[in-house]
Amino acid sequence: MLDILEPTLPYSSSKAQYENCRLLYLVGQLQPGGLERQLCYLLQGMNRESYQPVVVVWNFCKNDVYANELRRLGVPIYSFSEGSTRGAKLKALRTLLRRLNPEVLHSYTFFTNFAAQWAARGTRT
Repeated sequence: MLDILEPTLPYSSSKAQYENCRLLYLVGQLQPGGLERQLCYLLQGMNRESYQPVVVVWNFCKNDVYANELRRLGVPIYSFSEGSTRGAKLKALRTLLRRLNPEVLHSYTFFTNFAAQWAARGTRT
């Protein structure tokens, strides 16, 4: 099951309602690190009139350094229910992909690449 941590921005799966590109970023965590920092830099400079980003965090901790930065940027953060198994997370991610219908699913690491590829099967992502 996915929890919506920061529903700070509207996110529509309908292209007709929004003219911007829907992006979903999948990361393992938001602890201090290079990929997390680069994701924040990317989101800071992103034109929100053209792009509609959300972030899914595989192993979320509300006190992670970059979680606060994403909140400040107003980017919706999704995480998995505490104690979820890998299989449950994969199924929940696939459900989220079908619900949000992002045009781009971007993951950063070997493990999240596998999860992204599996979850995207059978979706339009």
